[in-house]
Amino acid sequence: MLAGALLGARRRRTARVLVVRECPAKAAVAVAAILLIGSPTRVSAYDAILGWEPVAGAAGYQIELRYDSSATSTSSDIGTPATASDGVVRAAIRSLPVGPTVHFTVAAYDAGGTLGTTSASLSIAYPAQATVSDSDGDGLTDAEEDVNLNGVRDPGETDSKNADTDGDGVSDRDEIMAGTDPLSAAPPPPPPSPSCASACGAGTVCDTDSGACVKDSRVWLVPASESSAVWRGAMTRDSAYAGGLDLDPNADALASQQVFAVSTRNAANGGSGDEVRYSITLPGAGDWYLWGRFYFPGEPGSNDANSLLVRVDAGTPRKLGNNKDFFQTWHWDGDGAVESGAVVPLSLGRLSGGTHELVVEKREVSPIPPRLDGLVLTRDSRWTPRDGAATSALGSRLSPGDPLSPAPPASTTTTTSTTTSTATTSSTTTSTTTSTST
Repeated sequence: MLAGALLGARRRRTARVLVVRECPAKAAVAVAAILLIGSPTRVSAYDAILGWEPVAGAAGYQIELRYDSSATSTSSDIGTPATASDGVVRAAIRSLPVGPTVHFTVAAYDAGGTLGTTSASLSIAYPAQATVSDSDGDGLTDAEEDVNLNGVRDPGETDSKNADTDGDGVSDRDEIMAGTDPLSAAPPPPPPSPSCASACGAGTVCDTDSGACVKDSRVWLVPASESSAVWRGAMTRDSAYAGGLDLDPNADALASQQVFAVSTRNAANGGSGDEVRYSITLPGAGDWYLWGRFYFPGEPGSNDANSLLVRVDAGTPRKLGNNKDFFQTWHWDGDGAVESGAVVPLSLGRLSGGTHELVVEKREVSPIPPRLDGLVLTRDSRWTPRDGAATSALGSRLSPGDPLSPAPPASTTTTTSTTTSTATTSSTTTSTTTSTST
């Protein structure tokens, strides 16, 4: 009587089939175990190590195998392998094909070559083989790709016979490790041009269109007053939230109106439809980063609302804001994965030069939504925006009544003084230069 069980070891790609049987008649072989191992020479094959109890007086052993229901079998004389310290004789059968069920029997023979009683047959079917084989050599076992172990590729499964199922030049395993979809082809990002593969100097960035280090040309937006803005759902622009609880006590907003969602329901993963869309023009290709100027009205140190979602074109939504160290103060914030400490820019990935759509969407609003009054895109990951640089760059785009807008022109009697105000111009230039270098 036979009973079997399969134990898989993922990292070593081994599996053991245990067989227990009553002691056979004299000179018969009692099969003890088979160990399956991924073949080191063929990824579409596996090795089996067959173990059995030694037969006293045996001059050698013969292993016979056949596939599926075939009546044809193959015999191998393996001589007399040494008995291991655990009392088991073992022999390896190499490079067995993945797919067909293989059936093993073992028999001992005496000095005259006469075979004794053959052992009961032990079978290894595809589901056991798939746990140790990697038919396409992509680093995933066949069982990890053919999830239901039916031997064919079904919807939602990667191809166990093709290392790159979607044909995008990246193997299935590498895509899974990178968090991308192995079933959806996406062109890999182009490598940096050799001429600017090394880091560019301060204030310059690598332009992948020209392959040269160029001056960082930033794209600034006043979110509440951009002419390209398309408002949807509960996303709005106003000077205060309808509840009146988020008024800025220091009145140091960049603009008189800010962007926020008049809503009481969070949408952590997006899809709410409460959003505003902007048409932006990037001056060149490269790795682009985003900063937003925020005010979080919630309680300092709390989990109150402090982030929005942003995406470019049809890209993945990313968290903007979310730093718990900056409640109740206007500040520049970036990558939402950084929840405390120094702020860092939010990476938008590699973008081409030209026109894109930037979408700002509601994420958190409870108990009171965060406000946004400035956005800037840059290709310099080392640069951090400052309010002086913002007001200098935006200039006339800020209304005269905006809190941080430039001072209105002087009266007629002081026109000459205003025109020749070298100190003021010099001060603005110094602020901009310092911001660019940091």
